[in-house]
This record gives sequence, C-alpha cells and structure tokens, in this order.
Amino acid sequence: MTGLRFHKLSFAYPRQAELFSEVDLDLTGQADQSSVVALMGPSGSGKSTLLRLLLGLEKPTSGSIAFEPSLPVISYVPQEPVLFEHLPVEHNARYFSLAGAHRDRFDEALYEQLVTDLGLSDIVTAKRPVTQLSGGQRQRLSMLRALSVRPDVLLLDEPCNGLDAAVKRAFLISLRKIAERSKLRVIYVTHHVAEAEMVVDEVLYLAPVQGQNNVRVLHTTMSAFLQAPPTVDAALAHGFPATNVLMDGVASTGTGRPVAVGRVERAEGAQANCRVTARSAQYTFMEHLVSGSELIVQNELAQDAKPGDLVQAELRIGATVAK
Repeated sequence: MTGLRFHKLSFAYPRQAELFSEVDLDLTGQADQSSVVALMGPSGSGKSTLLRLLLGLEKPTSGSIAFEPSLPVISYVPQEPVLFEHLPVEHNARYFSLAGAHRDRFDEALYEQLVTDLGLSDIVTAKRPVTQLSGGQRQRLSMLRALSVRPDVLLLDEPCNGLDAAVKRAFLISLRKIAERSKLRVIYVTHHVAEAEMVVDEVLYLAPVQGQNNVRVLHTTMSAFLQAPPTVDAALAHGFPATNVLMDGVASTGTGRPVAVGRVERAEGAQANCRVTARSAQYTFMEHLVSGSELIVQNELAQDAKPGDLVQAELRIGATVAK
C-alpha cells in the first residue's frame, strides 16, 4: 500500500486567502494492507482542492506532498464519469490498453476479474453507445477503466452521487473487495457518513476555522469519528437526520454539544425545555427553549406531542465541540 505524507503543506488560490496552512499529515501503513480513507467536510471546505493537489493539478504554495514509494500511478474517478461517446462500451473500458502513458500497466487478468466484480459482464460486450448506459453503469465502467492499470492510489470524488440504494450498496461492496485484493490506498470524497461507515478505515475531515478562511485537516479512525465527531458539522452529518446538537447561547463561540434525546412528555411552565414545532410521518421537530436549537426525535419517543405543545425532553448532553 502506498504511503502519503504532507509536510507543512500550505495552499492558496491567486489573490485569495490561504486555504491550507502548514498541514502535517502521515498516512502510512503496511505494504500488504489496504486502506480506504474518507475525505469529508462541509461544502466549500476544500475537498476538491485537496484532490487536485494530490493529482498534481495544483501546486502547494509551500511545503510538500510525498508518496512512498515515490511516483505512484494514481487513478481518478470524478463525480461525473468521463466517457468517450464516440467509442463503444468495451473500448471505453479498455481505453488504457489502447492508448495512454500507462498502456504497459494494463492487466488483462485483472481487467477480467474487475468486469466480474463490478457486475459488468453483459455491459462491456453490449453493442450499444455509452450514452444509453444508466448512471450506475457509467460509474462502474469508469471505475473499471481506472483500476485496469493496477494503480497504486485511487481517488474517488463522490462516486455514489445519483445512485439508487441497491446500486450504491453493490458499488461500495465491490470497492472494498477490490481495495483488499489489490492492497490499494483509496481516498474517497463523500458527504455521507453511512457510506463511509460501510467501507472506510480512516477519515480526513476538513474543518473550516471559525472566523477565518482556512481549514484544519483532522485525521482520525472511522470508529473514533463515529464515537466522538470532531466538530459540530461532523456531528450533524453523523446519523442524519436525527443527530442533535445544542448550540451554545453565545453564537460567536461557534461551539455546540451533541445531545441524545430520550422520552418526550408534555409539560408546563418551568418543567418544559422544548416546544414542538412540527411533526412528520416519522419524526417530531422541537425547538430547545434555552438555546433555540432545532432537535429531531422519532415519533415513538413523543407519541402524544403535537405542534405548539410545550414538552420536557430527556436530554443526555455530551462534551463541547467546535463549529
């Protein structure tokens, strides 16, 4: 498996504030192991920029990115698959055996195995244009092409966007199996914790610094991320939609506390700590009276509550985390 290190990595786009500032990061591992790393963070936090830095499409303003061994072959699968519409499906799949700098790395045996693993046996032999493929088929075809040259590193930019649940599940299972067999380093951009939880070992979380234009790069294991999300945004992403956070009363502090909500009962006066604001088929929505935070609970915990009711919610409050 290919190792990856950032040494005091800084980056800024021309005439803009610095996005990354002296980031140190060590992603190493055993050569005979695989690793799938989720690259996560709020929209606009720099996930695509970090991918571009890894691909060499952007250069650090200072510091360095080092791979071990050096000069790895990096395959990239963008969010929207890039296919050649003038070529048949099979020629798209075998593109690197026909052209490209890595033609000598095309592996026929691996290609055939990937066709099976990705469920593309009937697709690659079909005599139809790629424009007639579904979104899931196009994504898997792009993955097949990227992996056919035995890359050392695989970069995936939200590969499951637009896929239905069954196709997404099959895609992620294939990804993990392929990573294990090929001892791959995979860096996988996603906004969805449930996806990451299924296949990921480690998390790189890009956390915007409150009141500044740059971001912190937080490195943790997937299990630690689930047990103790590093920021409020990370906590809200975990367990969507029913993760709850009480924001501190002073908005400028940008901090909050994850909270588990238990039984909800009608209450009056000082006993009430929430007001019910809405109710759907599955969830009850409440406003916390002190912080103004929006809380969500399953209806079975608030069976008798109706919009407008004052209620007392059992709240188990966790440690403070930054925004």
